Amino acid sequence: MRHNVYPMANFFHCASHRLNLVINDLNSLAEVRNCIGKIKEVTTFVRDSALRRNIVGSHLTKLCETRFVEKHKSIRQFKDQYVTIVEGLEEISKSNNFNSKTRQRSYEMLTAITTPTFVVILSIMAKYSAKFETVSTLLQAVDVDLQEATKHIQDLLSMLEIDRNNCENRFNTIFNEVKLVASKIDLELKLPRRSIKQVHRENYPTNDVEIYFRQSLFIPYLESIIMSLKDRFSDEKLKIFTLYNLHPKKMKLMSDQKFIESIEVICTLYGSLLDNFKEQALSWYDLWKNKEVEPTMKLIDVLDYATYYPAVCQAIQIAITLPVTSCSVERSFSTLRRLKTWIRNRMGNERLSSLGLINIHRQRYDHKQFLNQQIDDSINLFASNKRRLSLLFE
Repeated sequence: MRHNVYPMANFFHCASHRLNLVINDLNSLAEVRNCIGKIKEVTTFVRDSALRRNIVGSHLTKLCETRFVEKHKSIRQFKDQYVTIVEGLEEISKSNNFNSKTRQRSYEMLTAITTPTFVVILSIMAKYSAKFETVSTLLQAVDVDLQEATKHIQDLLSMLEIDRNNCENRFNTIFNEVKLVASKIDLELKLPRRSIKQVHRENYPTNDVEIYFRQSLFIPYLESIIMSLKDRFSDEKLKIFTLYNLHPKKMKLMSDQKFIESIEVICTLYGSLLDNFKEQALSWYDLWKNKEVEPTMKLIDVLDYATYYPAVCQAIQIAITLPVTSCSVERSFSTLRRLKTWIRNRMGNERLSSLGLINIHRQRYDHKQFLNQQIDDSINLFASNKRRLSLLFE
């Protein structure tokens, strides 16, 4: 129904959520799923008690499903503190300061996280979680567009494909770290038990521990990520974001021919809405070709310069409304909870919306003189309302 009313409106899946779904797709690998489950269990176990935190450490981040950066950070921190965690769980399992149930649970978790398979998959996940953490942070930037987001994803994909093609050297580096960790906790790296007829996992024809884990864990992990990235970010709607090429910073990096090609794409998509767009866009390009551009200029700031180019101005307005992620919207939800508390439960919608806008866009009120004037106007408006108590005096 909405598509019939607005036929040129398009649906865009949040890039940050799509990247999170790529990570969730890894749960199809049993080893990854079990490792994440154990990380959650140990982290919760440690954080639920001040005494356990004193023994194990208080720097573990809870593996949160909705805060994507926290998920990557949690895995990375768990790997960095792995030896300390193992020593702490061992101390708890033997200490008389805890009851038998706590000691038993600690011993069970200690046994689960001190297997060769867990240590190897944890090292693999931590290495690539650090890379995903960087990309996830970039995708949550306020002024990111889909072209930049796609570039970050393509760079990540290229890096993963290079690692897959050079898997022997890449995994050798990881496995050397695994051997160092294993020596610190007295763990023997050996092959899992294999049977003649294996049902739940494959029997790899090798007796070398490094080769076995490379074939059974590292290669399937990389192939799963690469396949999922290609599947979830093969978005044919990328052409719609050609509108971002109207930004002066991007135009200055483009040749005449490339900019003309961008104009043709925009005319094909939005030609019925943008009257005389091609000629105005070429004039817009000539205007900024030799003009200095401020490094901090955002797309919304360009509207002030596009007054005499109505078709370009309208195209930029469309570009501003194109979403890349829903992080800004979700941040506003977090702000809302800080504004409307149980004490302010009778606050009206108008006041709540106004306070929310002031808080979310507070950077626009940085100028001290402007801020003081706004405060004075707000006080005068509040005092001029009809009340039993007179607040204005002559």
